[in-house]
Amino acid sequence: MSIDTEIADNILEFIAAYTEEHPMPPSMREIAEGCFIAYGTVIRYLDIMEVMGCVQRESGKARSVSILKRKTEMDQMIDHNDHTK
Repeated sequence: MSIDTEIADNILEFIAAYTEEHPMPPSMREIAEGCFIAYGTVIRYLDIMEVMGCVQRESGKARSVSILKRKTEMDQMIDHNDHTK
């Protein structure tokens, strides 16, 4: 379950900034466009970050992503996982 921390950080920063400016979370396509990554990459990263406890989504509900852990907490989790391999 290896991920690029720069991409993960960009996704979290985009979600946080978007939710500050809008009354609802961004769609997966908006995250992809805002972070300049593929839609499939957004899905894969959110799946991994959800397992890590960094984000939460409601199954079958659009625009349901929310941040549970800050970027620094996620970075520490990733660094710890990389060192335990």
